[in-house]
This record gives sequence, structure tokens and C-alpha cells, in this order.
Amino acid sequence: MKYKANAEKLKFFMLSKNINITKLAKKANVSTVSINKALKGCELYGNTCNRIADALETPVTDLFK
Repeated sequence: MKYKANAEKLKFFMLSKNINITKLAKKANVSTVSINKALKGCELYGNTCNRIADALETPVTDLFK
């Protein structure tokens, strides 16, 4: 199942944790392409959403719907 990213919240959490696209991708064990898609508000698979949220130490429901 795919979920749509809330790009504004994702950007906010990235800024608040002082983490860039490359660092987040590495920490979440996903590609930079996936992070860029999320930042554009595209849909991502649930597993990818969970990895990104875990890497930002944020509930997945705060970043994806």
C-alpha cells in the first residue's frame, strides 16, 4: 500500500533535526530518490514511510497519510 507524504512536515522535521537528504536516506536505509519523492509530496510504500519516520524519530502518521 502507498501513502502520500506531507512534504511541509517532512521538511520541518528535517530542519529541526538538522538532517539533509543524503543523511536521512542513509539513516533510513532508503535511496535519496525516495527522500526527494517524499519532499515533492509523492506516494511511497508503507515500509519506506516507516523507515523515514523512524529515522526522524517521528510518528509515521505525522509525515504520511
